[in-house]
Amino acid sequence: MESAESILCKVASEAVPCLRVFQISTDDELSYPMHHTKLVQPLFSSSTPSLHTMTMSGIGPMKCGALPANLTHLELKVNLVDDGFSPKDFAIFLNSAAPTLRYVVLEGIVIAFDLSEKPSAKIELPALVSLNIRYPIWGDAISYIEDLWSCIRTSALQDLTLYNLNDAELHDTMRAIQDQREQGRFAEIKSLCMEDTYMNHYTSPDYVPEEFYTADSMVDDLMMAFPKVCILMLSGDAVVSVLNLMLETDRKNVCSDTGTLWPNLQCLIVVHPQETLLRDVVLSRKAVGHPISELKIQKSRGFSDKTTDWLRRRVPKFSTSNYISRAGVVSYFLRRLFKHCLISVLRSMTGCYLNRVTTCSCPCIDWQYGGHMEDFNSN
Repeated sequence: MESAESILCKVASEAVPCLRVFQISTDDELSYPMHHTKLVQPLFSSSTPSLHTMTMSGIGPMKCGALPANLTHLELKVNLVDDGFSPKDFAIFLNSAAPTLRYVVLEGIVIAFDLSEKPSAKIELPALVSLNIRYPIWGDAISYIEDLWSCIRTSALQDLTLYNLNDAELHDTMRAIQDQREQGRFAEIKSLCMEDTYMNHYTSPDYVPEEFYTADSMVDDLMMAFPKVCILMLSGDAVVSVLNLMLETDRKNVCSDTGTLWPNLQCLIVVHPQETLLRDVVLSRKAVGHPISELKIQKSRGFSDKTTDWLRRRVPKFSTSNYISRAGVVSYFLRRLFKHCLISVLRSMTGCYLNRVTTCSCPCIDWQYGGHMEDFNSN
């Protein structure tokens, strides 16, 4: 079996002007650790004008030099968290593709600051709409999230996934979002996915804010960071914690929107929900005047048909699935985002009449998963 190094050398020598998608996965990181490797020549020695999607799993970014320009979709997964790499090397790797990146997944990518090092100018990601930050369960980098956010600015970000974060890391993310908003450079998160996000301090009965918290409750922090969420996906440890927070705030604010968590929420997606808790949330949202209009659940064993029928009668759009993929949620959000943007444009066009709209190679859809609009023709 060839090593990642030999495969990358072969790729670098090829002319690939028509290559659109590049994906490579390897398990040989242990034999070729990232921190023993310097930045090498670019992955592709010739130009790649058609390349828009790159996925690398098990291969440290420092093995590949700078990214090709014009990428829109980037997924990086490192099998083991190692010593990381410097902010300077991270910038060298990312800068060429930074202006066009729209969808990014980062798993196990650790940026290591020296003790005396301070963050320099942030990498601007002006087109980035979707960011998926995944910290492997075997990692133990103390300032993983804080260091990552200190290196990037995401002014167009609207879809955010947080995986395997603890209280402090969740707070670091919310603080970074709030900082960008205060600088007037943030589009607002519309779609939020929380997977195995731990909130033990926030949800404990004897909760006392630590010095790294900026508010006295998780509700305040979430509302300051993510006030415009309309699509929410919960899985793992985040399910009970977040649904309980929603329920408690709804019960306290039956007669007022003040303090209501996510009043713009329309679509709720839950993996393995508790039946009673989910029913209570559906009722509480309706009671405060913000009913859930769409509910998708991945049922666990034992989830009763009675509850399924109950939900179907009370939620306008209700569906169940044996498996809910994060990729599907992102694709769903981007289709909704595109439809919203297109409708806004059409509404602004006065004095004309259109009886048909056709999209060709729509960058908001085709660059990632493809797919067809329900209300428009897409070729």
